Amino acid sequence: MSLLTAQIIGGKKVGIDISIPPKTIIEIPFLVANDPAPEFADISSILNWYKFGIEGNYLKKDYLFIRNEIVKLIDKKAENTCLGELNDPTTVTPNTGDRYCVGIEPTGVFVGKQNAIAEWNGSEWIFLDKDVLGYSLCSLEEKEIAAQLYVGLISDHEADFDSTETKLWREEYHEKATETRLKRMLAAETLIQQELPAYQSFVLLTITSLVTELDLTGTGQTQLYSIDLHKNYKDFGVKGSIEDFHPIKNPNPAVGIMDFFYGRSLFTNKGLINMPFTPTNMTMQELCDRVYDILINGNTLVSL
Repeated sequence: MSLLTAQIIGGKKVGIDISIPPKTIIEIPFLVANDPAPEFADISSILNWYKFGIEGNYLKKDYLFIRNEIVKLIDKKAENTCLGELNDPTTVTPNTGDRYCVGIEPTGVFVGKQNAIAEWNGSEWIFLDKDVLGYSLCSLEEKEIAAQLYVGLISDHEADFDSTETKLWREEYHEKATETRLKRMLAAETLIQQELPAYQSFVLLTITSLVTELDLTGTGQTQLYSIDLHKNYKDFGVKGSIEDFHPIKNPNPAVGIMDFFYGRSLFTNKGLINMPFTPTNMTMQELCDRVYDILINGNTLVSL
């Protein structure tokens, strides 16, 4: 999780204790970092990420990066209600209401539920979505931010706020998310053009017009389907079979653009990383990792 940090001047935090004037002499009032830098203090909170990252664009991070950090803080509220992390449910004797964070190597009834929250209801384990539980633990002000960023359930948003307003919030979220993914995609394409000038057409054609045989009915009979990985990423946020996995919301994710780059799912041994191409300034692994950093993490600055 990234930290939002504010500069300390005379023992007071810029933007919290000290207001930011229109023409400030403070060159770097805020930083996004793993640890607070000297003369900076951690001010990470749902309200501050929203205030300084979305209401006021002080952080030089895109919309989805800020949203992701807010989601992590909402998830943290849910995690804090748990007794700890658990992979094997047979190792505990739970009381009704006991909760655990399911680990990354679950066994038994926890299989396939990694990163969910397991709660013992007295007779069996039920599995809770972190952002849904976390939303219920938010203040009303935090809930409004979550609803604007489409975090949690629509039914919960509409229970707390006007349904017409929440619909407008969802529309605004989808518009901003699509714009953000387009900018990330353009940055990734620029990197590919710089690193693989002789093969950029192959890459771009593959991600925009993949034709493959799929058995979507489960009958064993396949048909040809055209998949536009570029459009699916930009318009719908489809990233990849690993990136989009969610134990409750999306246990069987669709093939996505990162599957092509890393040679997964439909692209096993046929991904970009498997191609005998030589990037200009880095290895193929480094190129794919850099594309991941752009498309998934939102680090769009292309520096070679």
